[in-house]
Amino acid sequence: MNNNDMDQKAKELQNVLEQFYLTTDNPKRKEIDTILNNYKAQSDSYEHVQYYLVHSDNQYVIWFSLSVIEDKVNKAWNSISASSQTQTKSLLLDIYLNKTGANSNSTVKTVLPQFIISKLGQVIADIGRYEFESNPQNYLLNITNLVRNPSTSIRGINLLQCISESFTTNKKVISQQKKTILKKLLHQNSPIIIQVLVECLGQLFDQNAEKKFKHANLLAFHVGSPDTNTYTASFNAESKNLTKAVFDALLSYFTWIPLGDLLVPSLFDILFKYLRLDKNSIPALECLNEIVSKNLVPKGFESFLMRIFHQVYSLLTDIVSNGGQQINQYHPEFLNKFTQFIQIFINNHLGRIETNPNFPIPDFLGLLFQYSFFQTQPESFLQCIDIWSTFLDYLINLSQENGTTPPSKYTDGLLLFQSELVKRILYTFSNNTLSELDDEDKEINENGISETQLESYIKKCIEVVAKVTELYPEKSLENLYPLFTQNVTSFFCKAEESIKQGVSMENEQQFQCLVKDVTTILHLFGRLADQFVVSFAQTFTAANFIFQKLLDMCLFSVNQYIYKFGSDWEKLQIELLCTIRSFCFWLAEYGNQVRAVVGQQPDFDSNITKLISIIVPLFERNAPESVLTSAGKLLMSLATISKPLNLFTQMDMLISNIHNICAPLSPSIQSIIYPAISCTILLPPSNVNLSQQWDQRRPKYSPFIKGITASFLEIPQIPNFVEGKIFCKEELIQRVLRVLKVVTAIIRTVPEVTQAKSILHDGIQDTLKVTLGLFRVYIGYPIVLEAILDFFFVLFEFLKAQVGVVFTQQTISTFLDILGGDNLNQLLSSGNDTGISIIKKLIEILTFIVQQPGNSFESLLGSTIEFSMEKLYPMIANTSSLLRSPFFTLLNSVLDNHWKHCQQNQINSILTAFQSIFKQNDVNLFKQNLDHFEKLNSKLKLYEKISSMEPVFGCSFISMFFDVLISDTQSVHTDDIIVTIYRFASLNFDKFFNEFFTTFLVQKNQLSNEQKQILRSNFSNATDQPTFSSNMTQFINDFSYFSFINS
Repeated sequence: MNNNDMDQKAKELQNVLEQFYLTTDNPKRKEIDTILNNYKAQSDSYEHVQYYLVHSDNQYVIWFSLSVIEDKVNKAWNSISASSQTQTKSLLLDIYLNKTGANSNSTVKTVLPQFIISKLGQVIADIGRYEFESNPQNYLLNITNLVRNPSTSIRGINLLQCISESFTTNKKVISQQKKTILKKLLHQNSPIIIQVLVECLGQLFDQNAEKKFKHANLLAFHVGSPDTNTYTASFNAESKNLTKAVFDALLSYFTWIPLGDLLVPSLFDILFKYLRLDKNSIPALECLNEIVSKNLVPKGFESFLMRIFHQVYSLLTDIVSNGGQQINQYHPEFLNKFTQFIQIFINNHLGRIETNPNFPIPDFLGLLFQYSFFQTQPESFLQCIDIWSTFLDYLINLSQENGTTPPSKYTDGLLLFQSELVKRILYTFSNNTLSELDDEDKEINENGISETQLESYIKKCIEVVAKVTELYPEKSLENLYPLFTQNVTSFFCKAEESIKQGVSMENEQQFQCLVKDVTTILHLFGRLADQFVVSFAQTFTAANFIFQKLLDMCLFSVNQYIYKFGSDWEKLQIELLCTIRSFCFWLAEYGNQVRAVVGQQPDFDSNITKLISIIVPLFERNAPESVLTSAGKLLMSLATISKPLNLFTQMDMLISNIHNICAPLSPSIQSIIYPAISCTILLPPSNVNLSQQWDQRRPKYSPFIKGITASFLEIPQIPNFVEGKIFCKEELIQRVLRVLKVVTAIIRTVPEVTQAKSILHDGIQDTLKVTLGLFRVYIGYPIVLEAILDFFFVLFEFLKAQVGVVFTQQTISTFLDILGGDNLNQLLSSGNDTGISIIKKLIEILTFIVQQPGNSFESLLGSTIEFSMEKLYPMIANTSSLLRSPFFTLLNSVLDNHWKHCQQNQINSILTAFQSIFKQNDVNLFKQNLDHFEKLNSKLKLYEKISSMEPVFGCSFISMFFDVLISDTQSVHTDDIIVTIYRFASLNFDKFFNEFFTTFLVQKNQLSNEQKQILRSNFSNATDQPTFSSNMTQFINDFSYFSFINS
C-alpha cells in the first residue's frame, strides 16, 4: 500500500474517531466502537498505526494508534519478530523524546498534549517489562542516562514513574508470576532509581536555591541535626516542571517500597531542604507524608524519626514566629499539607516519641499550641484540633491502661489550651470567625445527625474541651467554673433587669452575641455533667450551685416567654432544658445519696417539685415545637434516669390532668409526653416495697391509657363506618394515626419489668383487635398501613410474651393474606416510598417472628417462605430496590433458625436466590449476604450441607464465587470471597482439587487446553490457608490474563 493510500486511510480513521469523540448519540458511539475494534483486530492494523504515528498530528489518531500498539504489546508482543519489536520501540522512543517538547535540540514544532505523552510513556514502560526481566541493570542504565542528559531529563524522569506504575500494576494484563518477578527485581534495583532522582533534586536545588538565613540549633538533640536553614529560590518554568516530575516519580515509588528501603540520609536531607524553601514545597511535604504514614517501622528508624521531629519543630518555630505574622507567608495548601504531616506523625509515631526523653514533647506542644491558634480559617483550625484530640486520646488510654494519673508535665499547658479553645467558640472573643460559619443549612454528619456548620464546629471543640476535663477533672472544672458563675449568671441578671425596664429584647444589640455565648456555655456544661457524677462528692457543692442556677434560669425563661424574643433566644431556652437533662444522671446519684442521710430527702424533693413546676407550664402554652420537644424529653429523662423516690406522688396532679394538657398539642409532642407519664407510673424507684408500689400504680394506669385510646376504640362502632365510606374522612384518618403514634411510643419506652409490661398490655388489649381490624379497612391508604405495621412491630418486640402466640399468629396470617396478592403489586409497582416502607416493615416483622426461639411460630414458616419466595422475591430480584437487604436478612433468619423445619425445595429456592444475588453487582448486598453465609456456616455447617446437595463437589457455589472473582465485579471483597472458597474447599481438598477444578475448567471455552493446564499446574495442592490464598490470587489473575490475550 503506497503512502497516498495510507494518508487516505489516516484521514478516514480521523473522521471516524472525531465522530466517536464528538457525538452524544450513544447508539452511534456503540456502532463506531464496533468498527474501531474490528479495525484493531485486522492483521495489518499494527503496521498501519506506526505509519500514522509518524505522519499524522491528529490527537485522536495518535491516541488510537498507541492503543493498538498497547494491545499488541500486552497480548502478543512475543509473536512479532525481534526486528519489528526494535523498530516499534525506536519509533515510540523517538516520538517520546523528540515530539513532546522534552528535547530542546529538537526541530519539531508541534508538541503533543500531556495525555498523549503519558500514554506514550506507559506503552514504552509496558514494552520494558519484557526487557527488564533479562537485564535490569542495563535497562535502568539507559533510563538513568536519559535523566542525566539535560535535553531528555524530564522524559527520563517521567519514564521512571511509568515504570513504577507499569511494573507494579494490579491490572490483569500480565501473569502473576511475571508480576512477582518484576516487582521483586524493581525493588532490588530501587536504590539506583531513588539515588538518581535524589541527585536530580540536588542539582536542581543547587542551581536554583540559595541560603536565606541560618537557625541556631534550637534544641540539644542527641542525633546529628539535619539542615534547618531557610532557603530562597527562583525556579524558572522548566526547572519547576522538572522538580515536579521528580517528586511525582518519587511519590510513585514511595507508595509501595517498604519504609526500611527509604531510610537513606541523602533522601531525607534533600526533602528537608525543599521543605525549607520560602516558596513552600508542597511536593516535598507530600513525599514526607507518604513516608511517615507507613506503620511498619524497621529497626534504626528512631534516628530518622528524630530527624523528622527536628524538622517539624524547626518549621513550626518559623511559622509561628513574629507573633503569628509569619504564617501569612505560607501558601494555604502548604499549611494544609503540613498540618496533615503533623497529624500523621502524631497518629503513627506518638507512642514512640512521647516516652523517649530525647524528644522534648512539651516544647513541641507549645509550638503546636501557637500554630493551632494562629490559624485563620475554621477548617484549618479544626484540622489542628483533631491533632490535639489524638494526643488527648493517647494520654487518656495510657492512663486507663496503666491505672495511673495523667502526666503532670502537661497539666498547665492543657488547661491553658482548654481556656483558649473555649474562647474560639464564644462570639465575645471570636466573632469574626463564628459569623463566617453557616448556621442555617444542615447536613448529615458521620454519626447521622443533622447539624449546621456552626453547630458542628462548636461541638467538635467542646468534645476536645471535655477530653481535657476527663484527664484533669478537678483542675479543669475549676478552670471552667467562672464561665458559668460569672458569664451565665450575669447575663440572666442583665436580661431580667432589661425586661423590668421595658427594654424590647428582640432588638437589644448588647444581647445579640451574649445570648449565643450563653447557649454555647450551657452546651459545654451539659457535656461536662458526667464529670460531676464521676467526682460526685468532691464536686457536689459546685454542681449543686450550677443545677440550682439552671432551675432559676429555666424558670425565668418560662415566665418571660423568652422564645418570643427571636430564634437565638429560642435556642437558648432549648439549651437550658437540654443542659438540665444532662444533669439527670447527677440527679440520680444525688437521689441515691440522700436516701442514706436522714433529713435531706425534703431538699431533694423540693428540687424535683421545682423542676416539674417549670416544665409543665410550657405544655400549657403555645410554645414552639422545638421547645416542647426538649421539655418532653427532659420529663422522660427525669422518669427513666433520675427516678426520684417520690416522683409518682409529685406528678400526681400532672397525671390526673395530662389529657387536658395534651389535647391541643401535636401528635409528635404527645408521643413524647405520654410515654414520659407512662414511665412515671410504670417505673417504681429501686429499693422500695414493690408490691405496695404496684397496688398504688395499677389503678392510675388504666384511666391514663383509656384516656388516650377511647376515641380510637369508638371507631368500629360508628354507623356505616365501612359501607358508608366514613373511614375515608380526614378527621378519622388523623385520629387513627395520632393514637397509633402515641401508643407505639408508649410501648417502645415500656420499662423492662414484667409487671410493668403486664399492666401496659392489659391497658391496650382491646386496642390490639381494633387495630388489626382496621388493617383490612385501610388497605388503600399506605400512610395508615405503615402506622399499623409500625405499631405491631413495636408491640411484638417489646410485649412479645404478653401478646401471646395465638394473637401473633393471627396477626401475621392477616398481614400475609392481605398483602400477598394484588395489594403487594400495587404497593411496589408504583415506586411509592410509603409502599416500600410498608413492605419493609412487614419484612422486619416477619424477621423478628422467625428469629424467636422454640417452635411457637413454626406454623407461620410455610406461609412466610411462600410469601417471600413466590410473591415478593420475583418483584425485587432484578431491581435495585431498598427491600433487597432486609429481604435477604429474613431469608438468612429462616435458614438460621428453622433449617431443620424447612422442606428441601424451600431450602433450594432460598439458596438459589442467594446465589442469584451473589452474581449481581450490588457491592453492599454482596458483603451482607457473604457475612450471612459465614455465620450460617459457623452455626449450621452450611457449606457442608450445600456440598452434599450437589452431584459435583461444590460445583455451583464455588464456581459462582470463582466467576465473581474473575469478573472483578466485587474486587473490594476479593479477600473475603477467597476465605469463603477456602472454607468450601477445606471440607474435602481431594474433591476440590480433582472434581471441582476439572469440571470448572472444562466449562471455560475462552481458554485453550494449554492455558487450562498451566492454571491447574500452578495451583498447588497445598491446604494451608496462606498458600491457598496465594494460589487463588495467582489463578484469578492468570485466568483473567489468558482471557485478555485471547480476546
